[in-house]
Amino acid sequence: MGMFWQFFALDRSQWDELFGGGHPNAEKLVIAAATWHRDENLDLDFDETRLDEYLDTLERRAPEQTKRIARKICADGVSYAGLSDAEAAELDHMIVGWFCPEGLETHLGYRYAHRCGLSAKAIAELLRCARPGLMARLRGAGRALPQLSAFEKGRRFGQAAPPQEAAPYVVFTAEEASEALSEWDRLMEGPAGSSMGFRQHLEDELITGLRAAVAERQWFAARHT
Repeated sequence: MGMFWQFFALDRSQWDELFGGGHPNAEKLVIAAATWHRDENLDLDFDETRLDEYLDTLERRAPEQTKRIARKICADGVSYAGLSDAEAAELDHMIVGWFCPEGLETHLGYRYAHRCGLSAKAIAELLRCARPGLMARLRGAGRALPQLSAFEKGRRFGQAAPPQEAAPYVVFTAEEASEALSEWDRLMEGPAGSSMGFRQHLEDELITGLRAAVAERQWFAARHT
C-alpha cells in the first residue's frame, strides 16, 4: 500500500481548549487517542453513550509515559520542551494519531483538506525546483521554501527538527500556512511554474487546501500515512 500526505484544516480555538485551555476531559481524550489501538485485550468497544467508562478504561491501562505527556500538554500546551528523547518520540506518534477518526477528530473539529492524498514524489519534485538558482528570486535568508520544505520529512510542532521517521507530521499555525502559500505562489512565478510535472497534483491535493485554510485564518496540519 502506498503512503501519502493527508491534509487537515482546523480552528485554533479548539486546539487551545484541549491543550492548556482547561477542557474537563482533555487528558483522558488525549490518552484514549494514543492508546485505543494498542490494547489488544480491550473488552470495551467505543460507545458514545458509555464514553466515561471507555475513557476511564483506557486511562487505567495506558503507559505511565503516555499519561505524563498527556498531563503536561493538556496543562501547558503542546511543546517538546523538557521532554526526554523517548518522550519526544512518543509525542510524535501521539500527534499523528490525533488526525484520524479514532483520534481527536471530533474534539479538534478539523476538516479534511485533501482529495486522495499527495504522493511523496510530488514533494520531491517541488523541493528539487527550490534549488538555489531558482530560488534567488525569493526574498529573505535561510533555506529555500522554509515552510513547504517541512513536507519532506515532517516537522515537530514549535521546532525546526523533524519528528521520528515513523511518525512524520506537520502542524502549521495560520501564519505559517500563509507563508507556505506565499512560497508556492512566488515559486510558480519562475521557471518551475511551467516545468513541474506534478504541478496539478500539488495544486489539487495541497495548494487548494492551503488556500482555503489561509482564507479562513485556520491552522493547517498534515500526516504521512
